[in-house]
Amino acid sequence: MRVVEPISNSWWAESNQTAYIATGTPLHIIRPGMPQNILFTGRVGKLAAQEQWIFLKEGYTLILTRELEPGKPAVFDDKGQLLNPSTDWRDVA
Repeated sequence: MRVVEPISNSWWAESNQTAYIATGTPLHIIRPGMPQNILFTGRVGKLAAQEQWIFLKEGYTLILTRELEPGKPAVFDDKGQLLNPSTDWRDVA
């Protein structure tokens, strides 16, 4: 992730990879070539809640539990056949 510019009391950052960031996620300021590389560690402030959805196709299985922990991604065999269904809302195919 690369910090691009300040915006009001915040900073705009960009990444070429997927990143899951939530309130409290630690972020490190790193300067390549500097000794100890990590100059500062901060945490993401409170983020506004956003509506989320689950995409299901006919035949998909949705497992609901009482656990507060993230679920697990679906497991498929080499032919694409479902072996174990996902229990994670982020596993959207």
